Amino acid sequence: MVGGGRAMSVMRRTATALAALAWACGTSTGPDDAAARLVGVWVWVESTGGIAGTTVTPDDAGYEMRLEFGADGTVRLTRDGQEDATTTYRVDPSPGDDTVRVVYTEPVLGVATQEVRFEGDDTLLLVDPCCDGFTYRFRRAGS
Repeated sequence: MVGGGRAMSVMRRTATALAALAWACGTSTGPDDAAARLVGVWVWVESTGGIAGTTVTPDDAGYEMRLEFGADGTVRLTRDGQEDATTTYRVDPSPGDDTVRVVYTEPVLGVATQEVRFEGDDTLLLVDPCCDGFTYRFRRAGS
């Protein structure tokens, strides 16, 4: 049973490491944490989704986008340096689950709310609320 005990110990350590990794890489975050992490300038990398499940990049679209979330609750969207939308936002818990969403006073990227997810410190995902909507991937400017 010595080998069996050793295998169980390795399995426990592996399970603990995987649980810690899942927690550290988790996309769910509380509203206060998400609001603080949103602040700054984000550069559009790609959008995926739509009814056809397409992927669109700045090269495909022929323009670049930036989102700037201010600590004062303002958000500004620019396309090729030209202002496309400016409004205010708040970060709220999503109803019915443990995710958070950004709620815009006026639509940004065509919608009034989006789920907020992070991949590490420098990648932001904004997910449209509709089944055939898009997921927008941004990277923090300067990273």
